[in-house]
Amino acid sequence: MKKLLAALLALLCLPVMTALGDTQGDFTYALTPEGAVVTMYYVEDAAQTPAVITVPDALGGQPVVGIGENAFNNSESAFDGGLVEAIILPGTLRYLDDGAFTCCHDVKKLYFPASLERIAEGCFSHVTAEIALDPDNPYFTVERGYLIDRRADTLLYAPRLRAGDAIDLPRVGRLGEGALENLYYAATALTIPDSVQSIGGGALANLPYLHALTIPDSVTELEPNSLCSMNLVSLALPGSVKHIPESLCESAALTELTLAEGIETIGDYAFYRTALRQVTLPASVRRVGANAFPADCEVICLNPDAQILPPDAETQY
Repeated sequence: MKKLLAALLALLCLPVMTALGDTQGDFTYALTPEGAVVTMYYVEDAAQTPAVITVPDALGGQPVVGIGENAFNNSESAFDGGLVEAIILPGTLRYLDDGAFTCCHDVKKLYFPASLERIAEGCFSHVTAEIALDPDNPYFTVERGYLIDRRADTLLYAPRLRAGDAIDLPRVGRLGEGALENLYYAATALTIPDSVQSIGGGALANLPYLHALTIPDSVTELEPNSLCSMNLVSLALPGSVKHIPESLCESAALTELTLAEGIETIGDYAFYRTALRQVTLPASVRRVGANAFPADCEVICLNPDAQILPPDAETQY
């Protein structure tokens, strides 16, 4: 029995190269009704990783239309990203799936074609490459290294900044999932532009040196985990945010929270993993989810009719 369990665990832990699909050269791919989708790039000997990786415009006799999830993830040593000067995507490409370049470490430059139509949010976690976009692409633009989806008015990717570098965020309507990750060293104080209405999940994640954050009252939507992984001591949320989502903030340093009049509901575990010891809820708050605050936090509610769920409540928003 132990041998069987060990064998099963070994199978579960196999590197990404075991992904199903056909292989042509260093590329594994799957055929779809639209065309070929790259599911993995792999070289047998990581030390032989080429300086320039050129994705062919056809695999299996079909045009390459997509880059699949984790296709260029080199965390399993499928290739040595530190040796790669550039990855060039073909002029047939139409989309990047969620996580297409996740953990594509150390690659210096990514070339995107004019044909590219869709980039899923969250494509670039742990990526620091410069984005080079064909100027004829009508759907996306790169401003000062920031990659923007024009149609969705969404920031998808920020350039890698160093400590002390000035941060000048573009004026967009949304900060996409994980979009500001590359501000890791530079973001000690951050002012969200007053054009922003929505902040995606994890947009401000992995910013451990961020101590001051200004959120304008243009923001109406915060997604779960959008304010996690920071060392904020003080946070003020505007009344334009009617609903504070579940698991919003995981700043263990947070000791002061100001909630403006206008906020109506607070989700489960919204501020649970913080150091808050007292918080005052404005009269507009009518519902507070389970474990929204630390167990030893004193919650002063100005609305006597507000519903505050007990810690063991199971809720759905």
